[in-house]
Amino acid sequence: MHPNGQPTRQLSVTGWIGAPPELRAATDVVNSLVDELIEIVRPFGIDAVHSSEPRTYRLAPKGRANLARAIAARRLDTVILSTPLRTEAGLSIPEMMGGKRAEATIGFPIRQVPFIATRVAVQLSPADESGWAGAATVVTDFVRRWAEELRAAAAFVSVAGRNDL
Repeated sequence: MHPNGQPTRQLSVTGWIGAPPELRAATDVVNSLVDELIEIVRPFGIDAVHSSEPRTYRLAPKGRANLARAIAARRLDTVILSTPLRTEAGLSIPEMMGGKRAEATIGFPIRQVPFIATRVAVQLSPADESGWAGAATVVTDFVRRWAEELRAAAAFVSVAGRNDL
């Protein structure tokens, strides 16, 4: 809430990449992509990766190694990194982090429809206006770099909460 009593706008920047369906088979590339997404979202309170298996992989070395094995075995249809809403003790993480949130997802084509695009998305919502430029740069650089690496059919970056760009 703004000091004048008006609700504040949630600033966010989102990047999206539409990659070829066969990306799932390029396990080294997928692991590199996941590693970079982890580094981008880690400052937003993320300490685990969730998958469609369903399973949760911690970001410690053992959890990351298990995730790499799941990627190599092509067991994942979806990979999700998201700021949790609560700690195990029930504390609100967004409140603890001043309102900043992040989410990154990789959605591979489901086996029943193997020809649709692999989807890669990352959204960063900084705690306040001062973090917006950095978040926009991180997401834009990520999309530029990975759209080329993945031979993307489409990619974009969008913003919410600002109209002065």
